[in-house]
Amino acid sequence: MSHTYYDRDGQQHSSRAERVFFIYRWVPEAPKGEIRAIARAAAFSQFGHFMMGTIRVGGKSITVSGGEDLDFEHDFGGWWPVDSCVLDGEAYAAWNSDRLKSSATLSAVGKHFPALAACLREARKTRRRRRVGPPQRVLP
Repeated sequence: MSHTYYDRDGQQHSSRAERVFFIYRWVPEAPKGEIRAIARAAAFSQFGHFMMGTIRVGGKSITVSGGEDLDFEHDFGGWWPVDSCVLDGEAYAAWNSDRLKSSATLSAVGKHFPALAACLREARKTRRRRRVGPPQRVLP
């Protein structure tokens, strides 16, 4: 469960919670790009007008902003994280209409998109057991 609090200087913080982040890959010849989701624990702090945090993916730290999708080519260098889940039709439509944003909590996503949440929970179990294989390379 996410908890928001303020420090003595009035800066907003959000406690560590399991959040869902979306990875977007734009493909020019396809009518829609491929979108996948990952779940990571993240805490956010206020920096100016933005809520910023850091997540770990594949042994690498990535700085994230609340509500911002991750860039496949920039953040991941052409490799899908092993524990990423492909968005199904309903979740893709919600993401496309801005009803589903990055950094939503896993429990909030689970209320409206149970299939996506189930995939992310199973991926989290696999990742914690360290039974993950090599990353999935995407061919151009």
